[in-house]
Amino acid sequence: MAMKKKPGRARIGVEIPTTEAVFSAANNNATGNLVANLAAQTRGELAYEQREIALQDIELNPDNEIFRQMDTEEDIETLAADIDRNGLLHNLVVFPRSEGKITRYVMLSGERRYKALNYLQAHGDAKWNTVKNCRVITTPLSENEKKVMLLSANLQVRGGFANEMIRRKAVAELVACLQKEPYNLTAAAAKKAVKEATPINGRQIDKDLSIEKNLNPELTAMLDNGFLLRSEAEGFLRLNPAEQRTAAEKLAALRAVPCEGSGAEELEREKQFIRKQFADALLVVAGISNMTDARTALEAAAATVTEGTEQLCAHAELLKAAPKPAVRTEPTPVQHEHVTTPKVQSKITGKLAQQTTRLEMMLNRKDPETRLAEKYTREERQQAMQELDEMIATATRLRELIARVEQGSADA
Repeated sequence: MAMKKKPGRARIGVEIPTTEAVFSAANNNATGNLVANLAAQTRGELAYEQREIALQDIELNPDNEIFRQMDTEEDIETLAADIDRNGLLHNLVVFPRSEGKITRYVMLSGERRYKALNYLQAHGDAKWNTVKNCRVITTPLSENEKKVMLLSANLQVRGGFANEMIRRKAVAELVACLQKEPYNLTAAAAKKAVKEATPINGRQIDKDLSIEKNLNPELTAMLDNGFLLRSEAEGFLRLNPAEQRTAAEKLAALRAVPCEGSGAEELEREKQFIRKQFADALLVVAGISNMTDARTALEAAAATVTEGTEQLCAHAELLKAAPKPAVRTEPTPVQHEHVTTPKVQSKITGKLAQQTTRLEMMLNRKDPETRLAEKYTREERQQAMQELDEMIATATRLRELIARVEQGSADA
């Protein structure tokens, strides 16, 4: 059962078990020092047995709940059809759990296959009443060791999954587990171990951990339920804790406005417009280095979203009372002196105004030239120059076209 280490991988103090190691439930020196540190005593290998287990004696692992959200009924049915045609190509990996004289088996790897087998059994395929060649880990493991193996296997298999909330929380949980017994890694070493063992980009891991650690909990909850965008959450990290609390309070009040009835879609669009307007204003606040100016800008932004929320509530009441949905355009941003107000999206240029605001933020940051030199590579800067040149050329042509149309209208 020897495992060979892939060439070229950097050595670290403690390595996370690879997907192959979890599936095979066997390790040797090539898999690093993890095996030796699985518990307080030194182990030479991770022992396992192959057993036939009644499907009803296998149970789900509560630590897999975060990944379980990704599994749809359609996914399970598709996998069940594949198993029905080709058999179970990868065996289940479990560990025993005793209930008096009864032994149950908890999933460590293969939950989707387990669900597919249950689907086949429920649809009359009795041959899956017993699962052959289940790999049962017999080495005693702590709860933290089991969780590390589960998280690492999922992140290695699903490391590029699109659900940023699941990836973010799994990465944060794995880094936290690696800092506990028996691994006892530092935060930096644990983060490095995750980078080494998963296909997730290192910068992405840093951002995921920063959101979980530094973002206001209410803002994190809004990101998790989809009210905030990931890009907005990353921008809010540049705000101090007090500013984040203010943002959370204002956004919570906005989110609480009910969007119901025949005008629900219209109200929801208005709500999202106010949210985006406020988020853009907060990004401007984050880019202001002078504390007094930043506080003034924050107060103006807070006043803007408060007024927008009040207008939304009034509009909701109006639609509720009216026999038909009222026709309403996007709300007009409240103007405040000496404060940069987010630009309203044009029907012709679309999101160009938002991109302009983003570029202005970059220019208004402290020492933007040094930031461009240190944070971005030469290739990234050259790409930006090319994109800006293309944007300028395209915008110039469109402006000339609009000007000709305007001139024609004036002459008529």
